[in-house]
Amino acid sequence: KRREDVNESERQMGKVCILAFGFGGGVAALVNMAIAYQMDLEPLAAVVLPTATTEQLEKANTMWERAFLKGEDFELARDVYMACDVMKQAFRTANPAINKMRYDLNTAILEAVADKNGTVYNVARCQVWCNASFLVIQLPSGRRLLYAAPQLKQEEIEDPLGGKTWKSRYVTYATVRGRSWRRERAWSGLFVENIVQAIANDVLRAAMLRVHDDTLTVPAIKAYLDTLDPYARTPICLHVHDE
Repeated sequence: KRREDVNESERQMGKVCILAFGFGGGVAALVNMAIAYQMDLEPLAAVVLPTATTEQLEKANTMWERAFLKGEDFELARDVYMACDVMKQAFRTANPAINKMRYDLNTAILEAVADKNGTVYNVARCQVWCNASFLVIQLPSGRRLLYAAPQLKQEEIEDPLGGKTWKSRYVTYATVRGRSWRRERAWSGLFVENIVQAIANDVLRAAMLRVHDDTLTVPAIKAYLDTLDPYARTPICLHVHDE
């Protein structure tokens, strides 16, 4: 559709899908986002399923069966759950570079934590390495994200449909919650989200410095700011952090 042909309801649906699927989320992420944005998922089935391919429907049905048997279907009707999964598939097909970057980053992190010898992995325009104390993700700006005491874990996952079990590797790290440390499980979407938000922060800070310096070239503004407390001497009165 052309931009002018998209109504408000469709725009909201697209926004929620991007927020849910952009960091590797699936049906669970979409359900959570729908709750946050008060979006009704029920109408999706009638809109999405008639346009889905046979392959998409088969995959979505398998995902629903597994979720239903494990009690992870969020009490959604079968056709609604399938519609959500079809949209997930469509997003990943339409954005292969995002999906590949997430898998490449996850592979680099798993390998880095497995060896902990400081080997540097270049991925997603970042550098990833791990030592005995921290998993480090260095951003393009040179700033670093640190994850304390990383550990590599593995679990066997059984297929409720009777298929083969498979092994899943993941990373846990220590983080402060209140007055104590606790160990949390990480996943590829978390790392991508952290990187995106951190780079957005770098871009915002750099832009604020440029705006500040440029505005001070206006004599009237500079004269006014000189009358203020030194810690309040900036022409910037509002900024918004959004990736």
